[in-house]
Amino acid sequence: MRQKSAFLFAFQSLLFLAFGTAFFPSIRLWAFAPFLALVFHRAGFLTSLWIASLAGLTMDLVSSQFPFGLLTLTHACAATLSYGQKKHFFEDKTFPFCLYSALISFFLSSILILFSAFSDRKLSFTFFSVLTDIIIMPFPDMAYAFLWFIAPVTGYRYIRKRILLRRIEKEEAG
Repeated sequence: MRQKSAFLFAFQSLLFLAFGTAFFPSIRLWAFAPFLALVFHRAGFLTSLWIASLAGLTMDLVSSQFPFGLLTLTHACAATLSYGQKKHFFEDKTFPFCLYSALISFFLSSILILFSAFSDRKLSFTFFSVLTDIIIMPFPDMAYAFLWFIAPVTGYRYIRKRILLRRIEKEEAG
């Protein structure tokens, strides 16, 4: 993935944040998890921490489910925990990138459940909630990273390559 795709990933995350709940109301995906995975690979720790905090602030501004600032704090703490794990995942490989997005989603869900215990909006901490929110939900986030971020970029590159090859073949033939 190239440098300019970081802005594309940010735009895609914002689009999903704005319209994702309208199309998928029962699925709670972390809109910025794949974008953060990309940022963690390309930026230093402090820049990544700021961008993660801004992503959390953006979610805070559009969400009224949690006290203001909780999602910002959650994103900052998840960035702190998951930034160092980037060395285990490769940015240019599809499956490891999606796994890294799932790991970030795991940290985001875990920290949100932990911090919500200290707020007035408590999330239920049962075996079922742990199973769904912390263990199962990173997999839809992984699929979201592939379908919404990786597949369009890969498809665009494939189509562009095919068009370029056709031009070369036409020039050679005629």
